[in-house]
Amino acid sequence: MDTSLHMIHEALSWVNPRSFTWVGPDPPHHFSAAIVPAALPHVLGALQTQTNLTRLTLTHVKFPDNGDILSLPRFPSLKTLNLSQVIFLHPEIIAQFVVTAGSQLEQVHLIDAYQHSIWGPRLREDDDGIVTVSASQKEAASNELLSRIRRIVVCQGKFERIIGGDRVMRDSILI
Repeated sequence: MDTSLHMIHEALSWVNPRSFTWVGPDPPHHFSAAIVPAALPHVLGALQTQTNLTRLTLTHVKFPDNGDILSLPRFPSLKTLNLSQVIFLHPEIIAQFVVTAGSQLEQVHLIDAYQHSIWGPRLREDDDGIVTVSASQKEAASNELLSRIRRIVVCQGKFERIIGGDRVMRDSILI
């Protein structure tokens, strides 16, 4: 385990931007993980403290695939969250984030986001978990909350696959 992961939080705490974009080093059509599961809590934890942050874009992200569910933190001023080329992103993470986010949140844009590996289907707006909430919240969930999730979350397929996996037309909205 890398003992210097705490330096991610240290470095990001020196800035307080309105917009933050983390793009992987590979060309956009290559799928690799630039933010790995061990680093992700440190990146999110640091960004959570940035009070000016209204737009956050993270690309080439791998969520934990060991059964752990890593929740997205509440960002105090965030209006737009863009997650692109993301793997092992459970739909419940997105639903929970939208439900607990402040009223300032306007859009969660998921581009080429997969619940499992890139060989499976991309997340879609009507996936169980995105338009529903966890069993413990179903009774308390009102139509208003479900409507909010449907209004805020946009799933998109941007990069076409040459073979295998979930093939979509370029820049398709996935319903």
